[in-house]
Amino acid sequence: MTVRAQVWQFGPMAAWMALMAVFSGGLGSEETMRHGISWLVRHVLPGAHGGSAGAALPFPAIWTLRKMIHLSEYGVLALLARRWIQSRGAAAPALSWLAVGCCAVYAALDETHQAFVPGRTASPWDVGLDVIGASLALGLVSAARAPREALGYRLRDVAGALLGLVLAAPVMLVSAVAILVTMGSPVLYRQRRVGRGERPFTMYKFRTMNEARDARGELLPGPRRLTGLGGCLRRLSLDELPQLWNVLKGDMSLVGPRPLHVQYLSYYTPRERTRHRVRPGMTGLAQVNGRNSLDWEARLELDARYVERRSPGLDLHILWSTVGRVLRRTDVRDRARQGSLVEYRRSLVGR
Repeated sequence: MTVRAQVWQFGPMAAWMALMAVFSGGLGSEETMRHGISWLVRHVLPGAHGGSAGAALPFPAIWTLRKMIHLSEYGVLALLARRWIQSRGAAAPALSWLAVGCCAVYAALDETHQAFVPGRTASPWDVGLDVIGASLALGLVSAARAPREALGYRLRDVAGALLGLVLAAPVMLVSAVAILVTMGSPVLYRQRRVGRGERPFTMYKFRTMNEARDARGELLPGPRRLTGLGGCLRRLSLDELPQLWNVLKGDMSLVGPRPLHVQYLSYYTPRERTRHRVRPGMTGLAQVNGRNSLDWEARLELDARYVERRSPGLDLHILWSTVGRVLRRTDVRDRARQGSLVEYRRSLVGR
């Protein structure tokens, strides 16, 4: 695409940002919004006494209304940014992240500059909430061409992951510092797993094992390298918290079949391969029905059954059951009942 065409694509986004910058300044003040609400009430409901409708609204209502308007503002901006980035020949998987990055930066600048506008204030909370609002646009942008049902699942995942990261931030910080002090860096354990469409991705967990080696310099077996802190993190399922970032990125979902190792791909039956029609999840039907205490046949059958019966109601049931099992610390095992899927399937061949 020519430079002129790229500039033409950038025009709508620049115009939208300029327009919103004006409205979020003096015109976006609390007083202006109250006057605007009163004016709307007077003209939409001529018989009503709407002269003081805006003034009667409490501050939380005005604040909530502003945040809702901001969300739609960033949603439009994300779509325009995506179009502009696409005009520059960017790779398709990067479009959503570049677009939401533009929105997040703009959200922070937009909220911060209000501190210099007479009659306006900006706080770190406002900046943070606007950046989160801009990030929610990721769900709209990344699933813009997806069916309505898929869009609903993605929005749920983005909102849930953001909420989870905010609520779990103190626990994650303490866990990271504890790992750094007791085991050193790296804090995170990265491993390639298989996602939707059988595409590999990097899954994140808190590291729970040290690097102890034998006399020949080879790593000791996993159970011997598991540290006391690592065992505690696993029992409380805290080692899984970094996967909220995988959910936010779109590699995973809150609910779905657990992502398994890449080397398992050639050992699935056709029915078992259906698990890759959806994003893998932080928890799933197998996890609330026995977890690693199940044999491989049962686990993979539950994964296939989940794909067939997937629904918001089933996901809600799985999430609720997961909370109960984590609190009761049930079905916590370091290894699958029958070892790896490769070992299990090879043992069947040898019979």
